[in-house]
Amino acid sequence: MRWTAAGRCTSPMTSTTCKTVGASPLANGRPMWMSPSFSTSTTPATANPSPAPHREGPFLIALRPRACYNSRKPPGGDRMPILVLADIHGNLPALEAVLAHPAAQSCTDIISLGDHVNFGPQSRAVHDRLVSLGAVMLLGNHEERLTRPADAEFDGYNWRLMRWTAQQMQGVELALPTDLRRGHVLFTHGTPGQPYHLVYPADLPSVLDAQPDGVNLLLSGHNHHRWDLKHNGRRAVNPGSVGMAEDGRGAVAPFLVLDGVDVIRHEAPYDVNAVLRAFINTGAAYEAPEMCRMAAHVMQTAEYQGVLKLVRHVSAVTASMSLTLGDESAWKAADRTFPWAEAISSPEYWNRLEKSL
Repeated sequence: MRWTAAGRCTSPMTSTTCKTVGASPLANGRPMWMSPSFSTSTTPATANPSPAPHREGPFLIALRPRACYNSRKPPGGDRMPILVLADIHGNLPALEAVLAHPAAQSCTDIISLGDHVNFGPQSRAVHDRLVSLGAVMLLGNHEERLTRPADAEFDGYNWRLMRWTAQQMQGVELALPTDLRRGHVLFTHGTPGQPYHLVYPADLPSVLDAQPDGVNLLLSGHNHHRWDLKHNGRRAVNPGSVGMAEDGRGAVAPFLVLDGVDVIRHEAPYDVNAVLRAFINTGAAYEAPEMCRMAAHVMQTAEYQGVLKLVRHVSAVTASMSLTLGDESAWKAADRTFPWAEAISSPEYWNRLEKSL
């Protein structure tokens, strides 16, 4: 099955054999995972709490997290491969490269493990593309934050890129579950019910031990490192970040294909210059030049730790100036002293790049 930009498939067979991605079969025009044949269950809050209630801002992004979708169809029960994505982060060229990959073309379902948005310049386009393909989208910490741009804690300059992204997502209504269970497989962003929980490989044995009976494969994102760990008959796999990988090789988007009990890793190279142009053409680069420059650096180099390095540098500068992370002047001062590859300010970096691309 092949996917086109309209979210339809092309096939050597007749057009009547083509199905919307994620539909096996369609139920009332919707993918099967959205139909009544799939039940929704809510885990008790004491065992698997949802994110805390929040106040919606003025951007009309409605988020009503559900604890878990519980599908009756085990993955691969009829040998229909599932495309598993994580942490796309508004990087549309990376997503399109994955969708064009031959391994992805064989998949009938798409599950995205959260953080489809923010950092990259095309969050709305990524969201709309996934919706057009009938993808299951789980709640990541960045989606959760997007519902609260009016909260006082997000007033500072350090959250400027998030507020810009929220503006691009105006009118989008999200109702994302935190987790999805299909048979023996549990899909989540951080850990079940906790999209903010950043897991490291050393934590995985205890995380696996805490999973419900019958779950022997946990697929999660949030941490942009890829891993594959087995413990007491259970397995935890992180696909790696589609949009902001952390493996030292830039402009490559990692993803998984889940085919029955087989978890198969793949990679898709993408045009990083297309992302740089999108930063400029959307205006993101001029709204939040420092954070966009660092996001672009990660996409080019796959060194996600650079984001933390920048934040630590800004923190040190703010402390020396008796300011806060939300103070724009602190970020401008830190930008001038950060060891960028090109020793120029971030606004000047984007101005030069606009002329060269």
